[in-house]
Amino acid sequence: MEKYEIYSLIIQGITLLAASIFAIWQIFINQRLKRLNDFVAIAIVPNSEGANIKLLNTGKINIYIHGKVPILNY
Repeated sequence: MEKYEIYSLIIQGITLLAASIFAIWQIFINQRLKRLNDFVAIAIVPNSEGANIKLLNTGKINIYIHGKVPILNY
């Protein structure tokens, strides 16, 4: 083998290793994002009157939200 072929094999090996590490890292990130869907998520939507807001549970866990929040108009 010539010198450039050896260098090419080394570069290809490094590229393969980097791509494998990136793929494994991406799998861990995707699994974590799937688990995050199970946590609490709240959406805040203005009411049709405009003076109040609605708090909506958009997560998969049941939560109970109640009470009044004063709205400050500046």
